[in-house]
Amino acid sequence: MQAADLAIRRTHNKRNELEAYVYTARAKVEDEWKPFLTAEAREQFSSDLTETEDWVCYGDGYYAEYEELDGRLKRLRAEGDRAASRKWEMEHRDEAVKELLGAVERYKEIARSADERYDHL
Repeated sequence: MQAADLAIRRTHNKRNELEAYVYTARAKVEDEWKPFLTAEAREQFSSDLTETEDWVCYGDGYYAEYEELDGRLKRLRAEGDRAASRKWEMEHRDEAVKELLGAVERYKEIARSADERYDHL
């Protein structure tokens, strides 16, 4: 009995997680992720989100098993994560370049150094 209740709760929670992701991702697709998705990818992802919302809220998804809900969520997240990763990379690129250039300058100074420790360079 407890196992059945646990399975029902897990499935219910996964359904809610999927539905919440659909709403969150839809807002981000047209806002913060927009520059990081091609028009075609954005259109396809939006279509996938709408199809998933219709399926989970109004169709057979309401009665789906945990594994199917989890699979759909993972597929949607894979696309959303790519856009989020591109956004994060762009936001942190300037700092990374600055750090890299600083490291290059430090190594140049070491290579030009007259210190005996660096004669092998």
